[in-house]
Amino acid sequence: MWFKKPIVGVVIFFITGILAGRYLFFSPSFVLPFYLTEVALLTFAFFAYLREKGKLSIPFIFGGIFLAGTLHFYTSYFPSPEDIVKCAPSRSSVWITGRIINSPRLREDGRKRITFIMQPFWIEQATRDGLISATFSEKQIKKKVEGKVWVTSFFPRRYYGYGDVVRIRGKLVIPRAAQKKGDFDWQRYLSYQGIWTEVTTGKVEVLEKGTGNPLLPLVFSSKNWLEEKIDKNLPPFYSSILKAILLGEREGLPSRILESFRRTGTAHVLVVSGLHVGLLLFIVFTVVRVSGFSSKIAYGVALPIVIYYAFLSGLRPPIVRATLMATVGIICYFLDRDVPLMIILCLAALIILLVNPLSLFTVSFQLSFLAVGGIVYLVPYLEKKLKRLPGLLRKPFSVSLAAQLSLLPLFAFYFEQFPLIGVVANLIIVPLVTLILGLGFLSLTLATFTLRVAQLAFNTSWLALKGLLFIVNFLSFFWAPRLAQFLCPRVSSPSVVILFLYYALLIMLPVSPFLSFRLFARSPVRD
Repeated sequence: MWFKKPIVGVVIFFITGILAGRYLFFSPSFVLPFYLTEVALLTFAFFAYLREKGKLSIPFIFGGIFLAGTLHFYTSYFPSPEDIVKCAPSRSSVWITGRIINSPRLREDGRKRITFIMQPFWIEQATRDGLISATFSEKQIKKKVEGKVWVTSFFPRRYYGYGDVVRIRGKLVIPRAAQKKGDFDWQRYLSYQGIWTEVTTGKVEVLEKGTGNPLLPLVFSSKNWLEEKIDKNLPPFYSSILKAILLGEREGLPSRILESFRRTGTAHVLVVSGLHVGLLLFIVFTVVRVSGFSSKIAYGVALPIVIYYAFLSGLRPPIVRATLMATVGIICYFLDRDVPLMIILCLAALIILLVNPLSLFTVSFQLSFLAVGGIVYLVPYLEKKLKRLPGLLRKPFSVSLAAQLSLLPLFAFYFEQFPLIGVVANLIIVPLVTLILGLGFLSLTLATFTLRVAQLAFNTSWLALKGLLFIVNFLSFFWAPRLAQFLCPRVSSPSVVILFLYYALLIMLPVSPFLSFRLFARSPVRD
C-alpha cells in the first residue's frame, strides 16, 4: 500500500517540523542546538544502518527530518540581520536601489498604480532641510541591504520591467496586519513571500535594463501578449474572467463574481491547476499522436509546453503541483514504472516545500493538495458506497463529493462559508470550464496565425462564458437570500483543533468499520 512507502513518512515529519517552527515560537537561540541535535540523530541513524539494524535507525531518521523542517522554516521565514526591514519604519523618505524580480502589474481598482517586488541593494538617506533620517547614524548616508520590498508606484508608466535595476524614493513602512479575525492579513500574506516592508513611490528611475534571468523576460512578454489578445477580442468584463480561468490572473475580476464562485464551492476553477495541465497535456499529446508520432515523442513534446505554461501562470503552488505530478508521471511512463498517485503527490509536496517551506501556509497550496489528496484517497471508497448511482454519474459524483469533503473545513476556516451546493455545482461547472479552457487554448493558438478565425473561437468562448456566469449566479442564490443562507451558510471560522479532528475522522473513514457508512445500497459491500 502507498501509505507504507518511506516518502509518506518523510513528508509527514517534514511538514510537522515546519508547523512546529511556525507555531511553537522557538527562540532564535535554539537554532544552533537544533542543528547539533539533527546532526546527532542522523549520525546515530547512519551507524545503526551500518550495524544492520535498519529498524532502529528509523526513529532517528524521522527525528532528523522533523528538525530539518523546523530549521528550514526558520532560515526561510525570519529576516536576516542585513534585511531592509531593520531600517523600517523610516521617519523620512529614503532612496532605495535594487532589482525588479517579478513582472510589474498594472492595477486599476480605484486609482491606477503599478506594483512590483524589488530586491534591494542599497538604501540611502533622503535629507530634507539638512536633517538626518532617524534610520541611520549621523556618519552613515548609505547602507547595503538585502531582502525584498513590495513597491507601489502611482506613476503608472510601463517603461521598466523584470530584471531592471531601478531607484525609488519613499518611506519604508511595515505592512498592515489584520485588524480582526476574518480580515485579509496583508502582513502575513507578504511575509510568506519573504517580504517584510513596503514602499509607496512616484516615478521609478531606471538605472540598468535587463539584468535578471534572460529566459523570464520571454515568459513575461508572452504572457502580456496573450493578455492583450484576450483584451482585444472580448469585452472587458468577460476578458477578466477568461484571464482568470486561463492564466490565473484575477486582478480585474469583479468581487461579486469571485464571491459567486466561492458560494458555489467552485472558486478553484479560477486557479490554474491540474484541470488546466491535464487538458493541455491531452490536447498536445493528441495532436502529436494524430500527426503519426509515437506516444513517447508525444509526451516528450507535451512536457516542455506544460512546464512553459506553468511559468506563464506564475508558478503558484497548484500549477507547480500539477506540473510536477505530470512530469513524474511521464518519467515513470518512460521507465515503464507504475507509481501510485498518492506517492507522486507526496513527492510534489516535498519538492515544493524544500524550495519554499512557506508555501505550506498559503491557501492555494492547502486547497490544491487537500483536494487532490482527498480525491485519490476517498474516491475508491465512495464509488463502492454509491453503487446504486448510474455508472456514468458515479465517478464524477464521487470525485466532486471527495473534493468537497476535503475542502469544506478550509472554506469555513478562510472564507467563513460552507458551500453545501458545491457537490452539484461542480458537476455542472467543471465540464463547462473545461470547454472554456479548450476554446481559450484554441483561440490563442489561432491568434498567432490568423485573427479572423481566432475571432470566431473567441466569440464561441464569449457564449460559453455567458453560460458559465448565468449558472454560477443562479447557483449562488443572490436572488434568493433565504435559500442562500441554507445552501451556503455563513459560519464562524473553526479552530485548528476542530480542523484536526475533522481530517482525522476523514482519514479513518475508509479504514474504520465504525465510521463506515452505506449510501444508496441495502446491504454491506464486500471487497
